[in-house]
Amino acid sequence: MKRLGYILFAACAVLFVLMLIVVGVSYYSLLRGAADGSSAPAYTAFLFAIPFGIAILTLGALALVLIKKSR
Repeated sequence: MKRLGYILFAACAVLFVLMLIVVGVSYYSLLRGAADGSSAPAYTAFLFAIPFGIAILTLGALALVLIKKSR
């Protein structure tokens, strides 16, 4: 159980980095699109962080529970 908890913590770290990449690329794309006449403001790219944040918090809580139960 402890090993699975550590794997879930690693998954949290990977999801965090993936979230930064997705939000950064989307922000840049919307920022460049604004110059070309896009109607969406660039800050709407931060909406992509919501599902990532929920997944990160869920995996982190599950990892903590698994590690605490194995002690």
